[in-house]
Amino acid sequence: MRLFLAIQLSPAVREALLTAQDALRRQGRGSFPPPENLHLTLAFLGQVPSARLEALLDMAAAIEAAPFDLYLDRLLRWRNGTLLLAPSQPPGALLR
Repeated sequence: MRLFLAIQLSPAVREALLTAQDALRRQGRGSFPPPENLHLTLAFLGQVPSARLEALLDMAAAIEAAPFDLYLDRLLRWRNGTLLLAPSQPPGALLR
């Protein structure tokens, strides 16, 4: 399985991203995931054997973190044309 750790977006952020996607799509720029796949990836885990899924879910459930601000101020394009937002300076709390 190809896995990543992610969080769901708030309805307000989701709507803002969908509006931006529509504007970029009208300009013929980028490819976009279906709206139900919008999320904020925190860590890409890569290929993981299915036997490790339960342990990873337990580890993820145990993560505790104080709230922090995350500014997504960079628009990047992957080789496949997918556009993504990223922070130019990830906050220390996110890296921990």
